Amino acid sequence: MSNIKKVNCPRCDKEVLTLVKSLSGAEIAKQKYEGICSDCITPEEQDEMMRIQAEAMYDQCSSAGRW
Repeated sequence: MSNIKKVNCPRCDKEVLTLVKSLSGAEIAKQKYEGICSDCITPEEQDEMMRIQAEAMYDQCSSAGRW
């Protein structure tokens, strides 16, 4: 089974490859922004997505006692 799937951008219908599951554990960002291509995502959305991913990675490390 592949960890990558093809979806269409909900804004322009361009084919996009995306991961089946978020590597950072940021499933909220994945659900919210999944499939939006780099041409269509706004800088504000990109910033929010990266913030959510960073927080998810920090939470994973914190719960593992690494921080």
